[in-house]
Amino acid sequence: MALGDYLDGRREVDPLLEEGPTLRVLRAGVRSLAECLPAAVAARMAAGLPPVLGREARTAARQDQGLAGFMDRFVRRSGVRAADALRDVRIVLRILGGLLPSETMLAVRASLPEGFEELFRRRS
Repeated sequence: MALGDYLDGRREVDPLLEEGPTLRVLRAGVRSLAECLPAAVAARMAAGLPPVLGREARTAARQDQGLAGFMDRFVRRSGVRAADALRDVRIVLRILGGLLPSETMLAVRASLPEGFEELFRRRS
């Protein structure tokens, strides 16, 4: 099941933070994203997240493998199909945008390596 299908029609995040496919995908997204960030920005992101997600950002080790490496790690950790990965990462980013202060989300976006802009583009 794709994350978008699971979240379809739901407006709240907190009830979804239970063990299961949604949490697995969110945790995979947070950890994979934090691995692409400078330590200070990852720590700032972790501080603004619920503990179950913040732990993922705090324990992430920096990886410099570009967007392709990020997507590979996300697919491996989340268990989503590679064909659904871009859509699911965008959903994770929207959820993070709702959980984090806007200044933190802007810092995350600005700190990502070149080539990550695609993650923030609206679907055509």
